[in-house]
Amino acid sequence: MNRYKITRSLRLPKICLFALLALANFTVFGQIAPSSTNLLLWLAADKAVDTNTNGVYEWDDQSGSPNPHDALSFVGNAQVGQVTFSNGVHAVVSFNGTAMLNLESFADFFAMTNYTVYVVGDVDNTVVSSDWIGSWPGFVVGISDSIPGRIKFGTQNTAGLYQDLEPGSGADLANRVPYLITASFVNNGVKSLYVDGALVGTQVLSGSIGWAGVGVGIGALNFSGSAAQYLVGDIAEILVYSSVDPAQRAAVELYLNAKYFLTPGPVTITAQPQNLQVTEHTPASFQVAVDGTAPFTYQWYKNGSPIQGANASSYSIASAAPGDAATYSVAVSNILAASVIPRTAPTPFLPCLSQPIPPWSLQP
Repeated sequence: MNRYKITRSLRLPKICLFALLALANFTVFGQIAPSSTNLLLWLAADKAVDTNTNGVYEWDDQSGSPNPHDALSFVGNAQVGQVTFSNGVHAVVSFNGTAMLNLESFADFFAMTNYTVYVVGDVDNTVVSSDWIGSWPGFVVGISDSIPGRIKFGTQNTAGLYQDLEPGSGADLANRVPYLITASFVNNGVKSLYVDGALVGTQVLSGSIGWAGVGVGIGALNFSGSAAQYLVGDIAEILVYSSVDPAQRAAVELYLNAKYFLTPGPVTITAQPQNLQVTEHTPASFQVAVDGTAPFTYQWYKNGSPIQGANASSYSIASAAPGDAATYSVAVSNILAASVIPRTAPTPFLPCLSQPIPPWSLQP
């Protein structure tokens, strides 16, 4: 008597995932602006600087605040000028060591408990006590009173204690070279100082800031109503926010870097994602490589619809299932891109070579 066993070859089906050409979004270098949330002061040298035969008499606040903080000539005469940055020539307001502008309205400054100051500018690093912005008693962001070219972030608390943050390494500025300076203050917490986005120093605070309410100087320190510690240098932009928030700092520094320091470059796809044919239950991964002005933003699509959370240079499927068989694409943009335009999915351009599961068979 012959005996037979029934067998079937175990062969999982193939799943086809098609990749479209990656789309580098159109890059349009239009007007970009900082975040307006908690924005208290925004002075930009390429916007609304009013001059007469003597120099700058008013620098208008662009923050959109219902209580604008226009900076008016107070002592001497600041001048409009131009400075060469790493990505080109930009407008600045120049201070020669004898001029100060004073904010015409500043009451809400002295209601701040937490704040962040952003300055894009340069200094003559042979001088000391040269300030971009300050109100004393209160705060000052400028150059050390004893070490030429070294950044200081000074504050005074309600008890009259002066707390001066003057980091060493990374806080000494080159002569007349533009920098992005960020100074943040958390009430009864920590104040921090950044140069070109890199943290150079922190200081634990004691007590609350002791505002005097006498004015805020631009290009010098408003010291109890008088000008002091005049700036020898330039200011391209100053922003003050009544908050300290890492997301805000990242966004504002991104805006300022894009405007002054990055060389604009469109997104270029250097390596396209490839078609895949994988066995069911095995992983699958698409990758794209790009060049241009970083950072980049990615969005992957499945059959033309965005995939939630798929925002990296690669997109992976841990275990491929029949429902994953689709056409995939990615749109890449950079911080200077004006819009995101996903590519419409065409017909897949490679055939899916599926391997059918063989029928049952009888074997002796």
